Amino acid sequence: MRNIYWIATFWIIATSLQAQVYPGDANNSGKVDQADVLYTGYAYGSAGPARIETGTIFEEMPVSLDWQQTFPNGVGYAHADANGNGQVNLSDMLAVVTNFGESHTTPVPVNFPIAVAGMNAALEFTPNLLNPPLTAGSIINIAIDLEYPNLVNEINGLAFDIAFNKNYIQSISLNYAPDWLGGTDESFRFQTISTSQTDRLKLASTRYGANPIAAEGRVGMLSIVIEDDLITFMQADSAQVLLGIREIMLVGDSLNLQPVLSDSLMLTVYHPDYLITKVEETKAGSLNILPNPVWNGQVNIQAPKNIERISFYNMLGQPVYELHPATQRLDLLLPGTWPTGYYLVRAQLANGLLQEKLLYIIQ
Repeated sequence: MRNIYWIATFWIIATSLQAQVYPGDANNSGKVDQADVLYTGYAYGSAGPARIETGTIFEEMPVSLDWQQTFPNGVGYAHADANGNGQVNLSDMLAVVTNFGESHTTPVPVNFPIAVAGMNAALEFTPNLLNPPLTAGSIINIAIDLEYPNLVNEINGLAFDIAFNKNYIQSISLNYAPDWLGGTDESFRFQTISTSQTDRLKLASTRYGANPIAAEGRVGMLSIVIEDDLITFMQADSAQVLLGIREIMLVGDSLNLQPVLSDSLMLTVYHPDYLITKVEETKAGSLNILPNPVWNGQVNIQAPKNIERISFYNMLGQPVYELHPATQRLDLLLPGTWPTGYYLVRAQLANGLLQEKLLYIIQ
C-alpha cells in the first residue's frame, strides 16, 4: 500500500511540473497573436510525444512528456502542437487562426527593436498615382514592399498591423504577392481584423519549417474600399485618413526580431457632393491645358471665364499646389519636385468647376 501511495504522489508531482499548453499559443506568451503564426511555421513538420488530452479548445492542456526540440527562446515545440497529436502541421496553424486573440494570462510584451534609416529594412507603402480621387465607395490599391538599404536578408516570417480609420474605410485586405516567401506551396499567409482591435488589420506570413529565404520587394497589394455613407462622418469637403504600418515582426533563422522602419500614408477622401460636378462642368465649358503632357514644368491653362481658384492633386487625391489667379489665362512654371505621373487639375469658376488630367514628366 505504501509503495502505491508513493507512486501516485510521484505521478501527481511529476505531472504538475510538466508544461501546460494552451492550443494556439505556440510561443507561450500568454496570448494567441501573429507571433504564434511565425512560431508554428518555424516548428512546422516537427514530431514529438502526443498529449494524452488532444483537441484545440482554448483551455489548459497538460503535457506529460515535453518535446526535445525547443525554440531559440527555450519554449518547447510541444506548445506549437496545438491539437496534441504529436505533429506540427497545418491543423496546428489553423488552431492559431481559430483561437486568435485568446489569452490565458497577462501577455508578455513584445520588445520591438529600434530601426535606423539607411541601415535597416523598411516596410513601405508604394502608392499608385493612377488611382482616382477618393470618395464614397471608391476602391484604392496600394502596394506594400519590403526594402533593404544594402544586402537582402534571409527571413523565415513577417507579421505586422495596418492601422486605419474604420469610420472612412469599409473594408481592407492584403492580396499577397504570388511569389512572396516562395509562394503558397512553401509558406502560410494569414490576415484578420480581430474583435478586440477593429481598426487594425493583422497580418502574418511564414515559411513552412525553419527554412529562411532571401526576401525583398512586393509583399502584396493592399485593397481598400472607402465607406459608402460618408455623410455621417464628413462635415467638410474632404477628410484626411491615415494608414499606418505598425508592430512589425520580421524574423530569420533565430526567430529574433529584426529592426524594420515602418511607414504611414495620408489619404484624402472627398465628400460625394464635392466631386459630383458633371452638370456644372457642362455649363462652364472646358479647361484647356497646353502642353499635355508637360515635360519641363512650363504650362499654359485657359478657361472660358475667370479662374477663381485652381488646384493640383496627385492621384491619391492629395493637394500639391494651389493658386487664386482671378484670370482666364495662366502661364505657370510648375514645381520640379513632383514625381512623374498623372495629376488632376481643378479650376473653380463663378459658374462651376472644371477639371482635366495632366501628365507631368520630369527629366
